[in-house]
Amino acid sequence: MKKRVVVALSGGVDSAFAAHLMLKKGYQVIALHMDLGLGEVEEGRCCGWHAEKKARKIAAFLNIPFYVVNLRDKFREKVISYFISSYLSGRTPNPCVVCNRFIKFGELLQKTEELGGEKLVTGHYARIEKEGDKWVLKRGVDREKDQSYFLFSLLKKPLDRICFPAGELRKEEVIAEVKRCGIPAGFRESQEVCFLDKGGIKSLLLKKMKSMCSPGPIITTKGKKVGTHPGISFFTVGQRRGLHLTLGEPYYVVRIIPEENTIVVGRKEELFSRILMAENMLWERGYRVEEEKVVEAKVRYRAKPARARILAWDGKRLRLQFFQAQWAITSGQAVVIYEGERVVGGGWIKGTE
Repeated sequence: MKKRVVVALSGGVDSAFAAHLMLKKGYQVIALHMDLGLGEVEEGRCCGWHAEKKARKIAAFLNIPFYVVNLRDKFREKVISYFISSYLSGRTPNPCVVCNRFIKFGELLQKTEELGGEKLVTGHYARIEKEGDKWVLKRGVDREKDQSYFLFSLLKKPLDRICFPAGELRKEEVIAEVKRCGIPAGFRESQEVCFLDKGGIKSLLLKKMKSMCSPGPIITTKGKKVGTHPGISFFTVGQRRGLHLTLGEPYYVVRIIPEENTIVVGRKEELFSRILMAENMLWERGYRVEEEKVVEAKVRYRAKPARARILAWDGKRLRLQFFQAQWAITSGQAVVIYEGERVVGGGWIKGTE
């Protein structure tokens, strides 16, 4: 009897390739599509009704069972509420990390077990490999598309039950194979924040929490008041647009002080930091966290891993020093720790020195 796998089929090219490859390898494939209640968002988003239509076409083309899983309540509870509360607290959220932890590799992994699936398969550009007697999470072969940054929460998941077929290839190879087979997948790049409409983050915040936002002062790093903001929730570290300042040169958000409802601005060079503090860290099973250990770390998805030194780890909070200062290290974003190809840790940035 063929072994069974469950593929999270979004409607895009990457998950379509994943389903196709598992069929080629001789698995019995079942497709699951997440209904997150995003029917109103535009085409190109990963979980709206446009995506469901494409996913159904792909499943029909591949002749595999297709089911829609209603995760609307869980998504609102775990992802959207986190997104909004983060902005209210002056932090910049990373909803993809939270969605991966609780929805894709939480709810869908549970559904995989219920359906008797050996593995949950997705189209992520990352790798899971066995080294010795343990499974490890690694960066994708395609460095431009590598998504391991968003997947550090998998360090506490059963890695042997998760599979990323696209992680072994470059994006153009995946696209070429899907086109060669005539699979009717969507080829538009999916959006990082799937639940935003054309108005973006500001539109969502205005709809959901305008009454919770109040104006406050904008001050420089020297303490001089230079303007007024409409609410800290509309800003993030490194932002320049929307400040409406006329100071003769560009100024950027350097820090947000939620307890004072204050935004601190400075010149571009004032956004560089070498030391960060992170909390709620997750580590690879068996990994030894040692002071003075040299690793690589990323503070945002598009950044390249940079050499850093672990200054302190007390079991709750990490203090990390980069060899070269990093631009706009942002509270609320993730820091992900690498050793070579492996993801060995990750957590949430608390602040900088």
